Amino acid sequence: MALLATSTAFVIPSRKEGFGLNAVHARILSKPTVATLTGAHAQILGAEAPYWLVESGDIPRMTEALRAALRRGPSNVAIDAKQLARFDIRSVAHELLSLLPGGA
Repeated sequence: MALLATSTAFVIPSRKEGFGLNAVHARILSKPTVATLTGAHAQILGAEAPYWLVESGDIPRMTEALRAALRRGPSNVAIDAKQLARFDIRSVAHELLSLLPGGA
């Protein structure tokens, strides 16, 4: 978190991702973020600036998105307490377990 707090932008170039807690951290700190469409990034970040979502492995699009994030600079679009509550570990675990055959 300390390193992220001092950054201008954040890039999450994951090819595979579980929940994506790093994306939650980026929102908490209002960092412009470029992430791949893996894990829960789309749910956590949304698809509007200051967040850019790209297909995993799409280097040209990721480069373009990172340039846009750097041009934008710091943001005031942080995650609020109501949104943060959606990421409670129990609710996330229940949601993930419900995806398994037989559900939770």
